[in-house]
Amino acid sequence: VRRLRAQAPDAPILVLGLGVDTKGARAALLAGADGFIYLGMQTTQIIHALSAPLKGDTLVSRELLEAFLVEKVSQVDTVLTPRQREFLELVATSPISGRDYVLPRELLEAFLRDAPVA
Repeated sequence: VRRLRAQAPDAPILVLGLGVDTKGARAALLAGADGFIYLGMQTTQIIHALSAPLKGDTLVSRELLEAFLVEKVSQVDTVLTPRQREFLELVATSPISGRDYVLPRELLEAFLRDAPVA
C-alpha cells in the first residue's frame, strides 16, 4: 500500500480481504489504503468505497466498524484519547448510509492506532 501510495498519491487504493478482518483492515488503513473491501460486500458498498476518498473520507462497513469497536472495548486497559472519543461520538450520532459509515480518514486512523494520538 505504501509503495502504491508513493507511485499514485491521488488514486483511491482499496484492499480486498476474504471477510471482516480487523487485523488486515487496520494494517491496510494505517498503511494508507483508502478503504478495505471484502467478499460478500454489495456492489453499491464497493462503489461508495471508491468515491469516499474523493471527499477525504473512508467508507467502513457496519460489520467492520462493529468488529473494530468490539476489539477496542474488549481491551481491559483501553484509555481513549480525545480524538478516539471524538470518533466514537461521530459514529454514535452520524446518519448511516445503508449499511456503511462514511468517516473522516484522520479520525478513523486516530481510532485504529494503539498509541494515543493527540
